[in-house]
Amino acid sequence: MRPPYGSGNGNQNVMNTLKNFGINAACNWHVDPMDWDNGGNINYAKQVLGKLNGEGVITLNHLQYNGATAQGILDLSKAEIELMLSKGYKPVTMEECLGMNAYKKN
Repeated sequence: MRPPYGSGNGNQNVMNTLKNFGINAACNWHVDPMDWDNGGNINYAKQVLGKLNGEGVITLNHLQYNGATAQGILDLSKAEIELMLSKGYKPVTMEECLGMNAYKKN
């Protein structure tokens, strides 16, 4: 799960609470294209992601917020994915990223 606002990162009380709810992993982003504040500005996102040089990346994106439209966010996501692919990145699931099963099977 992703803690709201990225709060609680590294906080043992937060992790203990999550564990009590049966959640065994929390994951935060480290690249914010600011779509929540700039309406999904593709050029800004490309500028931020363009600075990455091969290190792993988890971006924070939203659906609709502060003027961003659903289509705008889809366009932003597509542009981000295309840029990262052009830089040689390989998209992976959170299961692959964390090296653990995302869902329990009953």
